[in-house]
Amino acid sequence: MSSRPNRKRSELVFAALLGLGTACKPKPSGIPPLCKYDMASDAELESKALPPLTWLKVVSPSVEHTTMTRQGPLKDACARVVDEVREMPTCPAARIETVTKANDVVEAKDLVIAQVGADQTVLWAATDELVDGEAYGSIALARWTERGIEIHGTGAVQGYREGARMRLHHASGIPVLVLESDRCDAQRKCTRIGQFVPLLARKFREVPVFEAGRGCIGRAQFPLTRATEVKIDNRWVRRFRMSRSIELVNEGVVLTDLVTVEDFDGENPNNPPTPFRRATSTRPLLLGDTQFELRDEDLYDRVLRDYGNVRPDR
Repeated sequence: MSSRPNRKRSELVFAALLGLGTACKPKPSGIPPLCKYDMASDAELESKALPPLTWLKVVSPSVEHTTMTRQGPLKDACARVVDEVREMPTCPAARIETVTKANDVVEAKDLVIAQVGADQTVLWAATDELVDGEAYGSIALARWTERGIEIHGTGAVQGYREGARMRLHHASGIPVLVLESDRCDAQRKCTRIGQFVPLLARKFREVPVFEAGRGCIGRAQFPLTRATEVKIDNRWVRRFRMSRSIELVNEGVVLTDLVTVEDFDGENPNNPPTPFRRATSTRPLLLGDTQFELRDEDLYDRVLRDYGNVRPDR
Protein backbone atom coordinates (compact mmCIF):
# COMPACT_ATOMS: atom_id res chain seq x y z
CA MET A 1 0.00 0.00 0.00
CA SER A 2 3.04 2.28 0.14
CA SER A 3 3.50 5.19 -2.27
CA ARG A 4 6.29 7.72 -2.49
CA PRO A 5 5.52 11.45 -2.54
CA ASN A 6 7.11 13.73 -5.14
CA ARG A 7 9.98 14.98 -2.98
CA LYS A 8 10.85 18.05 -5.03
CA ARG A 9 7.25 19.23 -5.20
CA SER A 10 6.72 18.47 -1.50
CA GLU A 11 9.77 20.41 -0.42
CA LEU A 12 8.77 23.43 -2.53
CA VAL A 13 5.24 23.44 -1.10
CA PHE A 14 6.52 22.97 2.43
CA ALA A 15 9.09 25.76 2.14
CA ALA A 16 6.54 28.13 0.65
CA LEU A 17 3.88 27.49 3.29
CA LEU A 18 6.12 27.32 6.32
CA GLY A 19 8.82 29.85 5.47
CA LEU A 20 9.16 32.40 8.27
CA GLY A 21 9.67 36.09 7.50
CA THR A 22 12.41 37.82 9.49
CA ALA A 23 11.64 41.46 8.73
CA CYS A 24 9.11 43.57 10.57
CA LYS A 25 6.73 43.57 7.62
CA PRO A 26 5.44 40.29 6.19
CA LYS A 27 7.21 39.21 3.01
CA PRO A 28 5.35 37.82 -0.01
CA SER A 29 5.25 34.03 0.04
CA GLY A 30 6.00 33.72 -3.69
CA ILE A 31 2.90 31.55 -4.22
CA PRO A 32 -0.42 33.15 -5.23
CA PRO A 33 -3.07 32.85 -2.48
CA LEU A 34 -6.27 30.91 -2.91
CA CYS A 35 -8.06 34.12 -1.97
CA LYS A 36 -7.32 37.24 0.07
CA TYR A 37 -8.94 39.82 2.34
CA ASP A 38 -7.76 43.45 2.33
CA MET A 39 -9.89 44.25 5.35
CA ALA A 40 -7.71 44.75 8.40
CA SER A 41 -7.20 48.09 10.14
CA ASP A 42 -3.75 49.61 10.65
CA ALA A 43 -3.79 48.43 14.28
CA GLU A 44 -4.77 44.90 13.25
CA LEU A 45 -2.05 44.83 10.60
CA GLU A 46 0.48 45.96 13.19
CA SER A 47 -0.60 43.37 15.78
CA LYS A 48 -1.38 40.65 13.19
CA ALA A 49 -4.57 39.85 15.11
CA LEU A 50 -8.31 40.03 14.53
CA PRO A 51 -11.20 39.68 16.99
CA PRO A 52 -12.46 36.06 17.20
CA LEU A 53 -15.81 36.85 15.58
CA THR A 54 -14.04 38.55 12.65
CA TRP A 55 -11.81 35.52 12.19
CA LEU A 56 -14.89 33.30 12.39
CA LYS A 57 -16.49 35.29 9.58
CA VAL A 58 -13.37 34.79 7.46
CA VAL A 59 -12.83 31.08 8.16
CA SER A 60 -16.49 29.99 8.05
CA PRO A 61 -18.54 32.31 5.80
CA SER A 62 -21.51 29.92 6.01
CA VAL A 63 -22.11 31.06 9.62
CA GLU A 64 -24.80 33.76 9.80
CA HIS A 65 -23.46 36.15 12.41
CA THR A 66 -26.66 37.75 13.63
CA THR A 67 -28.18 34.39 14.60
CA MET A 68 -24.84 32.54 15.00
CA THR A 69 -26.13 29.55 13.06
CA ARG A 70 -24.83 27.84 9.95
CA GLN A 71 -26.82 28.62 6.82
CA GLY A 72 -26.70 26.23 3.88
CA PRO A 73 -23.76 23.97 3.05
CA LEU A 74 -20.42 24.33 4.79
CA LYS A 75 -18.13 26.79 2.98
CA ASP A 76 -14.40 27.31 3.30
CA ALA A 77 -12.52 30.58 3.81
CA CYS A 78 -12.68 31.27 0.07
CA ALA A 79 -16.50 30.83 0.11
CA ARG A 80 -16.33 27.52 -1.76
CA VAL A 81 -18.64 24.67 -0.73
CA VAL A 82 -16.67 22.03 1.18
CA ASP A 83 -16.95 18.46 -0.02
CA GLU A 84 -18.44 16.82 3.08
CA VAL A 85 -18.03 13.20 1.92
CA ARG A 86 -15.89 11.84 4.75
CA GLU A 87 -15.75 8.14 3.97
CA MET A 88 -12.41 6.46 3.12
CA PRO A 89 -13.11 3.67 0.59
CA THR A 90 -9.66 2.10 1.01
CA CYS A 91 -10.16 1.70 4.76
CA PRO A 92 -13.57 0.82 6.26
CA ALA A 93 -12.04 1.20 9.75
CA ALA A 94 -11.54 4.90 9.03
CA ARG A 95 -15.20 5.60 8.25
CA ILE A 96 -16.32 8.84 9.86
CA GLU A 97 -19.79 8.80 11.37
CA THR A 98 -21.24 12.28 11.93
CA VAL A 99 -24.49 13.19 13.60
CA THR A 100 -24.83 16.81 14.63
CA LYS A 101 -26.32 17.71 18.00
CA ALA A 102 -29.70 19.36 17.72
CA ASN A 103 -30.02 23.10 18.46
CA ASP A 104 -26.24 23.57 18.56
CA VAL A 105 -25.42 27.29 18.63
CA VAL A 106 -22.19 28.63 17.14
CA GLU A 107 -20.06 30.51 19.66
CA ALA A 108 -16.82 32.48 19.54
CA LYS A 109 -15.17 29.73 21.62
CA ASP A 110 -15.73 27.33 18.72
CA LEU A 111 -12.79 29.02 16.98
CA VAL A 112 -9.38 27.46 17.64
CA ILE A 113 -6.41 29.67 16.71
CA ALA A 114 -2.71 28.83 16.48
CA GLN A 115 0.18 30.95 15.27
CA VAL A 116 2.40 28.66 13.18
CA GLY A 117 4.99 31.14 11.96
CA ALA A 118 5.97 34.79 12.12
CA ASP A 119 3.14 35.79 9.77
CA GLN A 120 1.01 32.64 9.59
CA THR A 121 -2.01 31.43 11.51
CA VAL A 122 -4.06 28.23 11.40
CA LEU A 123 -7.72 28.70 12.32
CA TRP A 124 -10.29 25.95 12.86
CA ALA A 125 -13.95 26.98 13.06
CA ALA A 126 -15.21 23.88 14.92
CA THR A 127 -18.80 25.04 14.64
CA ASP A 128 -20.70 21.73 14.40
CA GLU A 129 -20.87 19.79 17.66
CA LEU A 130 -21.37 16.06 17.06
CA VAL A 131 -23.08 13.52 19.28
CA ASP A 132 -19.90 11.42 19.59
CA GLY A 133 -18.04 14.30 21.27
CA GLU A 134 -16.15 15.51 18.22
CA ALA A 135 -16.64 18.79 16.38
CA TYR A 136 -16.53 19.59 12.69
CA GLY A 137 -15.95 22.73 10.69
CA SER A 138 -13.87 24.65 8.18
CA ILE A 139 -10.15 25.32 8.62
CA ALA A 140 -7.79 27.84 7.03
CA LEU A 141 -4.10 28.60 6.78
CA ALA A 142 -3.89 32.40 6.76
CA ARG A 143 -0.87 34.58 6.05
CA TRP A 144 -0.57 38.24 6.97
CA THR A 145 0.57 40.67 4.27
CA GLU A 146 1.14 44.43 4.25
CA ARG A 147 -2.46 44.96 3.18
CA GLY A 148 -4.42 42.21 4.88
CA ILE A 149 -4.75 38.42 4.86
CA GLU A 150 -4.03 35.76 2.27
CA ILE A 151 -5.52 32.27 2.47
CA HIS A 152 -3.06 29.52 1.48
CA GLY A 153 -4.89 26.45 2.71
CA THR A 154 -8.55 25.51 3.24
CA GLY A 155 -10.74 22.50 3.94
CA ALA A 156 -12.52 21.04 6.94
CA VAL A 157 -11.47 19.07 10.00
CA GLN A 158 -13.33 16.75 12.34
CA GLY A 159 -11.78 16.19 15.76
CA TYR A 160 -12.00 16.95 19.45
CA ARG A 161 -12.26 20.65 20.23
CA GLU A 162 -11.88 20.67 24.02
CA GLY A 163 -8.41 21.76 25.13
CA ALA A 164 -7.35 21.92 21.49
CA ARG A 165 -3.80 22.87 20.54
CA MET A 166 -2.71 23.08 16.90
CA ARG A 167 0.71 23.07 15.27
CA LEU A 168 1.90 22.81 11.67
CA HIS A 169 4.80 20.51 10.87
CA HIS A 170 5.56 18.04 8.08
CA ALA A 171 5.61 14.34 7.32
CA SER A 172 7.56 13.04 4.33
CA GLY A 173 7.97 16.64 3.16
CA ILE A 174 4.23 17.44 3.20
CA PRO A 175 2.72 20.04 5.60
CA VAL A 176 0.65 18.34 8.30
CA LEU A 177 -1.70 19.78 10.90
CA VAL A 178 -0.93 18.39 14.35
CA LEU A 179 -4.01 18.65 16.58
CA GLU A 180 -3.89 17.68 20.26
CA SER A 181 -7.15 17.80 22.22
CA ASP A 182 -9.19 16.02 24.89
CA ARG A 183 -11.69 13.22 24.35
CA CYS A 184 -13.95 13.21 27.43
CA ASP A 185 -16.71 10.85 28.49
CA ALA A 186 -19.92 11.63 30.39
CA GLN A 187 -18.06 11.37 33.71
CA ARG A 188 -15.52 13.97 32.51
CA LYS A 189 -12.74 11.43 32.33
CA CYS A 190 -10.55 12.67 29.52
CA THR A 191 -7.89 11.18 27.28
CA ARG A 192 -5.50 13.34 25.30
CA ILE A 193 -5.71 12.59 21.56
CA GLY A 194 -3.16 13.37 18.87
CA GLN A 195 -4.55 13.83 15.36
CA PHE A 196 -2.79 14.44 12.04
CA VAL A 197 -4.30 16.00 8.92
CA PRO A 198 -2.08 16.58 5.86
CA LEU A 199 -2.32 19.65 3.65
CA LEU A 200 -2.52 18.12 0.17
CA ALA A 201 -2.72 20.46 -2.82
CA ARG A 202 -3.46 23.25 -0.31
CA LYS A 203 -6.47 21.42 1.12
CA PHE A 204 -6.57 19.80 4.57
CA ARG A 205 -7.68 16.19 3.99
CA GLU A 206 -7.98 13.26 6.38
CA VAL A 207 -6.24 10.09 5.21
CA PRO A 208 -6.21 6.62 6.84
CA VAL A 209 -3.31 5.02 8.70
CA PHE A 210 -1.73 1.72 7.67
CA GLU A 211 0.32 -0.14 10.27
CA ALA A 212 2.87 -2.89 9.66
CA GLY A 213 1.29 -6.32 9.93
CA ARG A 214 -2.24 -5.02 10.44
CA GLY A 215 -3.13 -3.00 7.37
CA CYS A 216 -5.47 -0.05 7.79
CA ILE A 217 -6.14 0.73 11.45
CA GLY A 218 -8.40 3.77 11.00
CA ARG A 219 -8.17 7.54 11.13
CA ALA A 220 -4.96 9.35 12.07
CA GLN A 221 -6.04 9.77 15.70
CA PHE A 222 -3.89 8.34 18.48
CA PRO A 223 -4.51 8.26 22.25
CA LEU A 224 -1.54 9.72 24.11
CA THR A 225 -2.22 7.59 27.18
CA ARG A 226 -3.58 4.05 27.65
CA ALA A 227 -3.99 1.78 30.66
CA THR A 228 -5.23 -1.77 31.25
CA GLU A 229 -5.34 -4.16 34.19
CA VAL A 230 -5.19 -7.93 33.69
CA LYS A 231 -5.92 -10.47 36.44
CA ILE A 232 -3.06 -12.94 36.31
CA ASP A 233 -4.37 -15.37 38.94
CA ASN A 234 -6.45 -15.31 42.13
CA ARG A 235 -3.87 -13.10 43.80
CA TRP A 236 -1.95 -10.97 41.27
CA VAL A 237 -3.07 -8.12 39.01
CA ARG A 238 -0.86 -6.78 36.22
CA ARG A 239 -1.21 -3.11 35.24
CA PHE A 240 -0.12 -1.87 31.80
CA ARG A 241 0.38 1.86 31.19
CA MET A 242 1.38 3.69 28.02
CA SER A 243 2.51 7.31 27.65
CA ARG A 244 2.95 8.63 24.10
CA SER A 245 4.65 11.85 23.04
CA ILE A 246 4.54 13.56 19.66
CA GLU A 247 8.02 14.65 18.58
CA LEU A 248 8.28 17.23 15.79
CA VAL A 249 11.81 16.83 14.48
CA ASN A 250 13.62 17.87 11.30
CA GLU A 251 12.86 14.50 9.75
CA GLY A 252 9.12 14.84 10.41
CA VAL A 253 6.61 13.54 12.96
CA VAL A 254 7.71 10.81 15.37
CA LEU A 255 5.55 8.91 17.89
CA THR A 256 7.55 7.95 20.99
CA ASP A 257 5.92 5.44 23.36
CA LEU A 258 6.84 4.40 26.89
CA VAL A 259 5.12 1.29 28.27
CA THR A 260 5.46 0.22 31.90
CA VAL A 261 4.15 -3.01 33.44
CA GLU A 262 3.71 -3.54 37.20
CA ASP A 263 2.31 -6.37 39.32
CA PHE A 264 0.03 -5.74 42.32
CA ASP A 265 -0.48 -8.19 45.18
CA GLY A 266 -4.21 -8.48 45.80
CA GLU A 267 -3.65 -10.13 49.18
CA ASN A 268 -1.45 -7.25 50.34
CA PRO A 269 -2.90 -4.15 48.66
CA ASN A 270 -0.75 -1.78 50.73
CA ASN A 271 2.45 -3.25 49.32
CA PRO A 272 4.12 -1.20 46.56
CA PRO A 273 3.80 -2.64 43.05
CA THR A 274 6.55 -4.83 41.67
CA PRO A 275 8.04 -3.58 38.35
CA PHE A 276 7.71 -6.26 35.66
CA ARG A 277 8.62 -4.68 32.30
CA ARG A 278 9.56 -1.30 30.83
CA ALA A 279 9.84 -0.70 27.09
CA THR A 280 10.11 2.21 24.66
CA SER A 281 9.65 2.60 20.93
CA THR A 282 10.07 5.35 18.35
CA ARG A 283 7.97 5.26 15.17
CA PRO A 284 8.13 7.86 12.35
CA LEU A 285 4.73 8.76 10.91
CA LEU A 286 5.27 8.55 7.16
CA LEU A 287 2.98 9.97 4.48
CA GLY A 288 2.40 8.47 1.06
CA ASP A 289 0.08 9.84 -1.61
CA THR A 290 -3.09 8.44 -0.02
CA GLN A 291 -2.27 7.27 3.52
CA PHE A 292 -0.09 7.55 6.59
CA GLU A 293 2.19 4.60 7.31
CA LEU A 294 3.69 3.19 10.52
CA ARG A 295 6.28 0.57 9.69
CA ASP A 296 6.45 -0.96 13.16
CA GLU A 297 3.84 -2.63 15.36
CA ASP A 298 2.22 -0.67 18.19
CA LEU A 299 4.35 -1.23 21.30
CA TYR A 300 1.45 -1.22 23.77
CA ASP A 301 -0.46 -3.86 21.83
CA ARG A 302 2.63 -6.05 21.55
CA VAL A 303 3.51 -5.81 25.25
CA LEU A 304 -0.10 -6.51 26.26
CA ARG A 305 -0.22 -9.52 23.94
CA ASP A 306 3.13 -10.88 25.12
CA TYR A 307 2.73 -10.34 28.86
CA GLY A 308 -1.00 -10.06 29.48
CA ASN A 309 -1.32 -13.71 30.43
CA VAL A 310 2.15 -14.35 31.88
CA ARG A 311 2.14 -15.36 35.54
CA PRO A 312 4.42 -13.44 37.93
CA ASP A 313 7.79 -15.09 38.42
CA ARG A 314 7.90 -15.65 42.20
